Amino acid sequence: MKFNYYLKDKYFSIITVLFETLLIALILKCFNGQLYLIIIIILLNLFTSFLILIYNYFRKYKFYNILINNLNKIDKKYYILETLKE
Repeated sequence: MKFNYYLKDKYFSIITVLFETLLIALILKCFNGQLYLIIIIILLNLFTSFLILIYNYFRKYKFYNILINNLNKIDKKYYILETLKE
């Protein structure tokens, strides 16, 4: 699994996080939030979203690599489900 394919799959989630971040910044600006506070909250929101995205990518990457390795080892491809852990 390539990272750009994963990003294309998570396109809606990324757009949602960016929209949410923009909305939070606008709300803080409307309530006269300090600029440094707005910047820190935006960076924290984007950083945690990015960490979640990276974590899920590596989790799926590991799973698909195991799946492909198992698939290459067996001759009858329809037995692939038997090689996976529950």
